[in-house]
Amino acid sequence: NKMSEKELLEKYNLPDEALNELVQGITWTIERGAFGDATATGILENTTDKTIDYIEIEYKFKKDGITVDSSWTNVINIAPGEKVRIEIYTYEDFDSLEVVGSSGF
Repeated sequence: NKMSEKELLEKYNLPDEALNELVQGITWTIERGAFGDATATGILENTTDKTIDYIEIEYKFKKDGITVDSSWTNVINIAPGEKVRIEIYTYEDFDSLEVVGSSGF
């Protein structure tokens, strides 16, 4: 009796809306380097009562509303109440950062 992908996600992971809500709760600190580089650092806290097996964070660095750099990162096995440091990097000049959290599916 094989479970469908949807059934597996529901059993073992949180819905995308809940994951995105956790990611939207991150406060990002921007540190600019001497060579045009920048690091955005934030703390993701699992405020749910479930272990997050996998969360994908898509990000876009923007300048004047135009995406100048984008990519994604992920974190696995975040226990309830656990806090995880997230760092993302760019060498582009930017004035805003947008992030979206999901299960990656």
